[in-house]
Amino acid sequence: YVEFIDILALRLDAVEELYLQVKHEYLALPEGFIERRVALQDRLLELYKNIILSKKKILTAEFDGKARAILDLMKVTADNINHNDFDAAHKSFDEINVLYRELPEGFLKEKTELQNKILDMYQTLIMGNAGVYQNKVDAEAQFVKHKIDECNRLVAQKKFDLAREAYEEIT
Repeated sequence: YVEFIDILALRLDAVEELYLQVKHEYLALPEGFIERRVALQDRLLELYKNIILSKKKILTAEFDGKARAILDLMKVTADNINHNDFDAAHKSFDEINVLYRELPEGFLKEKTELQNKILDMYQTLIMGNAGVYQNKVDAEAQFVKHKIDECNRLVAQKKFDLAREAYEEIT
């Protein structure tokens, strides 16, 4: 679909170039023949209007396709976050950013709405990632505390070899 839009855009660029050549020829016409010049000018304006409308349709289709792809990737990212697969979540989020940078110019309102959703997703990703790491740190701290208590108990019982083994587990 994206390739089709790219082909249309290239063809439209060729049409626009041709239009500029015709406009240049029109402007080079000798003075006089007012009726014919006005008729030609009307046709040129109609042609330009059609070019602009076609360009708008192509850019809208391109924007809509990429925006849909971004929203789909946001769902994938959310699923990855929910499954605590933060490596995959970061990878799909990076793809979101690449697509966002490729959006065509204009579409300020739509881009702003999309960017707000992306920022919300980023916040969710960062907070989820921090939560997982916090849980890991808490679990490791609990393990270390348990082993220290075990070491102290073993030392009190004069079981130094076992205490040394527990200490090595801590380190």
